[in-house]
Amino acid sequence: MAEEIKLVADFWPSVVNNPNSYEDIWDQTNDLFLPRGLVFPDSLCSEIYFCCREPIPADVNAVPAGKLWIGWLTLSTDVALVVEWDWALTAFNPATPDSWDPAAWGITGAPTQASAGASKENTCVCSLAAYAASLVAGRVIAGRIKRDATPGHATDTLTSSAMIDSIIFVADKT
Repeated sequence: MAEEIKLVADFWPSVVNNPNSYEDIWDQTNDLFLPRGLVFPDSLCSEIYFCCREPIPADVNAVPAGKLWIGWLTLSTDVALVVEWDWALTAFNPATPDSWDPAAWGITGAPTQASAGASKENTCVCSLAAYAASLVAGRVIAGRIKRDATPGHATDTLTSSAMIDSIIFVADKT
């Protein structure tokens, strides 16, 4: 197994597009685990933005290009229902003014994942292998994550709020 690069992302709620997510700490009844993150309420469409704290280092291995790990949980006990995380990603050069419009980024995905149960940490792993050419040293990873939990949305069937508590870019070192 190759040594890995892990870049942690800061994330914040959108204040313009679908500004329904909010920061919270969920009480887990036994007070042993108090996760803090951004909540995506049930029955609403919510968006957040994120940006890794540091640029991709010079020793990144472009093949495979890496993965985006989205750590999330819910208070629902139903493990049959799924959440859909619609994401868009860019790797921009900090020295040039690249677009902050997710429609222009071209690195996208919409994976679904069933919950592991109430208060259990889930990790949605999004492969970025198709985008190796743009995930190069010196660039900064930034993106948008959206959950459309509005009634009638066919893909996201989780009937509970979901919380994202971590976003990490992971790639192999050379």
